[in-house]
Amino acid sequence: MRFLSRLFGQPPKKTEINIHLTGPSTFSTQVVGESYYQENLSKICGGFTEEGVDRITTAKLVHTDDNPHDTNAIRVEISGMPVGHLNRTEAQNYRERMKANGHSGLTATCNAKITGGWDRGSNDIGYFGITLDMPNDLVESLSNGAPITNNLEQTMESDAFLFDVEKSPPEELERCRIGDYVNFWVPKDNTSKVFIFRRRAVGGTGKIGIVPNKYSNVISAHLSKGLECETEIVEIDIDKSICKIKCKLISKEETAARQASEVEAAASRLKDELQKRYKPKQSLLIRVQLPKNHQLKEGQKLYLEKQTLEYYIQNATSLHINLVDKDGIVVAQKNNEPRLISSILRAFFSQYAMTFQISSIEKPDKYTLKYLDQIEAKVTVSFEKDA
Repeated sequence: MRFLSRLFGQPPKKTEINIHLTGPSTFSTQVVGESYYQENLSKICGGFTEEGVDRITTAKLVHTDDNPHDTNAIRVEISGMPVGHLNRTEAQNYRERMKANGHSGLTATCNAKITGGWDRGSNDIGYFGITLDMPNDLVESLSNGAPITNNLEQTMESDAFLFDVEKSPPEELERCRIGDYVNFWVPKDNTSKVFIFRRRAVGGTGKIGIVPNKYSNVISAHLSKGLECETEIVEIDIDKSICKIKCKLISKEETAARQASEVEAAASRLKDELQKRYKPKQSLLIRVQLPKNHQLKEGQKLYLEKQTLEYYIQNATSLHINLVDKDGIVVAQKNNEPRLISSILRAFFSQYAMTFQISSIEKPDKYTLKYLDQIEAKVTVSFEKDA
């Protein structure tokens, strides 16, 4: 290529001039839009693992003046691949400060931290996230009171934002990890409050605090529309009862696109899975949900409510099985742990008869929130090949 360039008189490729930015090692600048680049981040980190990653590397900040959505955009690259961008407010401030320092238009590098990236089965997946270590005078974080724009909801739908959880109990923070997602819940009788629960918490347990008033109404209104949000714990200080959360509200269009894609992919996976022949090796112990006013007893036998293959495929994203009593009345449901449900259904479609025997039932007073109308029971599943 160099020979052809000399032969035809083409100028040599211009050398890119980079400057390195040294921050205070706080990694307080959040990269947004990384959900679109999970494949690139997986390649960079060597794929998803059970423990995930907490890795420091070098990121490149690239001016993207030709971005049709934001002419002030700053793209973030790692290992030559795009992984996200600065949010609008930070990108504009970054450009202004770089220009004031005589570095207008130059590509800069800085240290970056990649966290998340775990896959522990049963849909317990932590997506990759990135924070940058940049000088404080270059980027004003939204969490430090920088102006968000006149339209708070619009900005929060396009950018990630940070907030400190209020009223965080230390005993619950001890069970959280940096990189974990959290769940939001809005009471029907008080939509101005948004409660935060740690991942995989059940029965009203696992509350780690509430969303600050500044964001609660917007988040509540967003959730009431059935729209999605991405959450991640980015800082925990148990001694000071501090928990900082990164959140991004997903737009209506993106939510619809994600849900459609998720439905299609889940249906295809489940169809392939349930059509495989399966031979159970042993009995299973599962948790099911019962209504609080149930009349069931420990030791009682239940049975699987039989549905067609098409029924389960159509409900792949909300996969569940119903259990019935000897009269065929639905008395319990299993609606979490899709891999376990899939194993039970594979046995069913491989012509195995199943008996579900209740081994223990939780007491209703175990759960702290009165709004719950279900409790849990442990059930042993036995398999027997049909004649």
